[in-house]
Amino acid sequence: MTAFFRIILVIPQAIVLVALTFAAAVVTFIALFAVLFTGRWPDGMRDFVIKVQRWSLRVQVYAMLLTDVYPPFVLD
Repeated sequence: MTAFFRIILVIPQAIVLVALTFAAAVVTFIALFAVLFTGRWPDGMRDFVIKVQRWSLRVQVYAMLLTDVYPPFVLD
């Protein structure tokens, strides 16, 4: 029964992650030009993309029933 409810609990996380993934893609595209012209990836942009990826991984692990800890709505 928990597996069924877990799918329902993941829906809000997935909606927010879709928006954040799109934003991370835009930031990555902009960072491409920053790397081309300055030779380094700006720390704020890199941190944002890494935090989105970490959150995405936590949600995926929760959805695949590998952990029982509900992922928080926080970029950390």
